Amino acid sequence: MNPRGSFTEIMGLINSKLPIPLPLSFACKDSHTLQLKKRIPLTRDIEVEVEHVDDSIVYLNMKSGTIEKALEIAKRFASLQCFAMVETRNNRIILHLDRNPKFAKILKRITLQDISFTDNSAVVKFTPNI
Repeated sequence: MNPRGSFTEIMGLINSKLPIPLPLSFACKDSHTLQLKKRIPLTRDIEVEVEHVDDSIVYLNMKSGTIEKALEIAKRFASLQCFAMVETRNNRIILHLDRNPKFAKILKRITLQDISFTDNSAVVKFTPNI
């Protein structure tokens, strides 16, 4: 199964949980690299590559931008319970989706296989657990 969500929908969901909306938009650089474009002049965009998906753990690689900025964003998402655990190693961010009770329930029913991007959406590939 390959459900998808448009970048507009995803950003809307994220910003609906924040007291102040993030000044970001998403753009697809390639099938596994998402560019977080800042709407603030004179700041660098951040490129994050989905390097590997291992069942309930998503490994992200920072291709440009600073790890500090990406971590700041990731920690903000974590505080909103978008995921439960954020870990860093070198230029990598590791998301432990199974440590969030909401995701844990879902992940008992599916096996996450991949996250990819198209021009205007994110695509999540998974198989149901029988």
